[in-house]
Amino acid sequence: LERGTLILTFTIDERGRPRRVTIDQQQVGDTRFARCVERAGRRLRASTPPSGGEVRYSYTLRFGP
Repeated sequence: LERGTLILTFTIDERGRPRRVTIDQQQVGDTRFARCVERAGRRLRASTPPSGGEVRYSYTLRFGP
């Protein structure tokens, strides 16, 4: 079981699709695990932003007991 913290940052475009998905901070020892989380972030779907433009989000993900 992986332990640590990742900060996943992404921009949602005007259609509700993620763009520019990155891991801004990685405190997880397994790089393959971090890349898997990043790829999963690219598959997210969101509501259309109310302003009609892009919206940027940043989430802190904590793994482990």
